[in-house]
Amino acid sequence: MLWDDSWSSFNNCYVLVEGDEVTLIDSGKEEHFEHLEGEMKKIGIENITRFIATHGHKDHIGGVRFLENVEGYIHHEDVNDPLLITLTD
Repeated sequence: MLWDDSWSSFNNCYVLVEGDEVTLIDSGKEEHFEHLEGEMKKIGIENITRFIATHGHKDHIGGVRFLENVEGYIHHEDVNDPLLITLTD
């Protein structure tokens, strides 16, 4: 978890590893993704194969722009969220 002074809270992301499959649940804010990526590399995680967004707020999907060639999931009501469209264009 990474403390974010601008929100006065932690940004939570979860990583599930099963064999060669790595699932990232939420990616945190865009400006924090480098920290998340660095911590994952420390424990040997280099390639994320799946991404699940719990919802479309920027503190949950901000880092999605740094993910390449991943299978992604988000609730259908968040698909048309202008923030998500901006982040993934």
